[in-house]
Amino acid sequence: WTQYHVLPSITVAQAILESGWGRSSLATNAHNLFGIKGSYNGHSVVMRTREVYNGRSVYINDNFRAYANNSESVVDHGRFLNVNSRYRNLLGDTNPASVANKLRQDGYATDPNYANALMNLVRTYNLTQLDAVALSGKVINNKNNNGENNSYNNNSSNTSSTGYYTVQSG
Repeated sequence: WTQYHVLPSITVAQAILESGWGRSSLATNAHNLFGIKGSYNGHSVVMRTREVYNGRSVYINDNFRAYANNSESVVDHGRFLNVNSRYRNLLGDTNPASVANKLRQDGYATDPNYANALMNLVRTYNLTQLDAVALSGKVINNKNNNGENNSYNNNSSNTSSTGYYTVQSG
């Protein structure tokens, strides 16, 4: 949210939907969690995908961005939405249903049920909790597997003493 102004609930819902909870071939082979087509730093993979045209499902092979890891995919998703002018209308929007509808209307996906599918995930897993934290300015720290602290939205010097997530009002 801080860097690209894309609602975390929608980002997570898109990753779940587009990658099949991280289990799709695109996610496991190319670390592409969001189904973004094209290439990333010259890297891509060809995958079969379903598109919906005039209410009919069509399967095609297309180029999808390939990443070195999932983190690159997450960062590129925010950047992708930010640099493509067709998505500017959803940046900074704090209403998940509005953002989901704008993604569909702006052409992120051809499936007419895309916005509904995203919102079902947001509701089912209460993903708006992520938005509440992001919009509140709270600090979230976590310790990665190497024992190093990573801070997000960090406007203070407090870190977790346990190595697990901490949320602090800020």
